Amino acid sequence: MTHLKTWTTVLFSAVLLMASPLASAGVLLYYDFEDDAGATIDNKGSLATSGTLTGADVTAAGPAGGFTPTTSRTFSGSYVDTGLSAVALTVHQQTNYTMSAWLRPLDNSGDHMVFGQDPTPFLHNGTRNNSYHQGHYGNDITGGNISSIPLGDWRHVTWVYRDGVEQIYVNGVSTVGPSAKGWVNNAANVLIGRAGGGRNFQGDLDDVVIYEEALTPYQIQHLAGGGDPFDLPEFVEWNFGTLNLQDWNVVYGTPHLRTGDGGGLTPGDAGGGFAHDGAHDTFLAESPGFHFDGTTLDGTNVLSVTFAGGAGDQNGLGVIFSDQFDVIAYNDGVSNSTGQKGLAFLNMGTGLYDATIFENDNGGTNTRLFSLADLVGLGLDPTADYRLHFFENDQGSWGWGQLNAVVLAGTLTPEPTTLTLVGLGIAALARKRRKA
Repeated sequence: MTHLKTWTTVLFSAVLLMASPLASAGVLLYYDFEDDAGATIDNKGSLATSGTLTGADVTAAGPAGGFTPTTSRTFSGSYVDTGLSAVALTVHQQTNYTMSAWLRPLDNSGDHMVFGQDPTPFLHNGTRNNSYHQGHYGNDITGGNISSIPLGDWRHVTWVYRDGVEQIYVNGVSTVGPSAKGWVNNAANVLIGRAGGGRNFQGDLDDVVIYEEALTPYQIQHLAGGGDPFDLPEFVEWNFGTLNLQDWNVVYGTPHLRTGDGGGLTPGDAGGGFAHDGAHDTFLAESPGFHFDGTTLDGTNVLSVTFAGGAGDQNGLGVIFSDQFDVIAYNDGVSNSTGQKGLAFLNMGTGLYDATIFENDNGGTNTRLFSLADLVGLGLDPTADYRLHFFENDQGSWGWGQLNAVVLAGTLTPEPTTLTLVGLGIAALARKRRKA
């Protein structure tokens, strides 16, 4: 009966404050080129200021897969002054933004910028010598192969700056980066189709957007699939680099919120400091409840997890824990050299772990992406409600583990009542006794 009393106490403590899902990012600038009047380019974003076209007023059909496929704008030495400064567009000396557009490039030699500024030091996001380019003037990344999609064919390109890290997505797939780079240090107006007094884009553009936030991979895939720029999929984000528990509940052990290796949640030692590879009590933290939106298995990423530290299954044992009771009972609640560290999906209906994922390498940070099909392959039920359990009971060389961030395409679920939690605990404990 002692065990039942103990776990009833734990389950009572698991009643959480429910965080809100993050709202769709703010659209500051949006050109769909559908309702322009000559040289006046209609901005349907929240800042509303119209842009001014310099050069030839030429339009063409848009991308068949785009959100507004009727009309695009042809750039061949022409450009648009948005009339909006980098300050107004929250690009100047900021660490988060998203810029995206449909591109039909006609020239893959030299610099051809979609988003830019004059004068030096200028923003210049576009293409460079048959590659995709994101530039903050001396803080640039270049990569990918423009010609892998034939010139004259449409592709969707997104330039993301998240917490000081540049990354380029092509047709919803990460293609260049991520790489930490300095911010844009120029407050001048943002231009479309030109940078640095030239570097004009050659070809057609459509659905040009600037967001004030860094979009998630799932939201970027939504845009690349022709989705509405104003109606982004909801997502839930827990970022432990902010040095708080993000409404997670510590079920067992001592937490330590660490600034190193990107910042994250990791076990604490007896004094509450960073346990690192040393012995420590088993650590288990639990997220609020959630469910994934939709049941599509089309390969779109619905989960991003950033770990730091050592590989989660150092000894190649596979999944050894079926629920939280297994985690805490392991080695009498103390880490050892054959323990594990990972992220488990607790089925809120059964009280069991349906799937577990591990960091898959040693050292630094590591972001793992999963589609719903990937998770179903690991045992997840796409219609069920879940909580995430971050557990760590490993020690020794590369024994330490850290959870930095989780982003998922879904919504939070109403928290079950305390009586429901206790009932699940009793049922799970009964199953453990039968197994014993």
